[in-house]
Amino acid sequence: MARSDAGGTSASLTPTERIVADLVAEGYTNAAIANRLSVSKRTVDKHVSKILAKLELRSRIQIAGVLASPHATARMSEQTDTLAT
Repeated sequence: MARSDAGGTSASLTPTERIVADLVAEGYTNAAIANRLSVSKRTVDKHVSKILAKLELRSRIQIAGVLASPHATARMSEQTDTLAT
């Protein structure tokens, strides 16, 4: 499955990858994500592939599971706060 949060599952994602991961977790298709972010579907395909590789996952469903983890959510919030300052 995925690396443990101690290993930094969400910490290894770029801000854009975190946005894409959130949208994947919400059930958006790559085409819908591309439309929403005003990028090509191919760009989203690459982001999703990188997310799966970085988190050592095999499916989009697993992305949702990792993001639903309280530890991953807290860690992502901390990173978002850091980026905002």
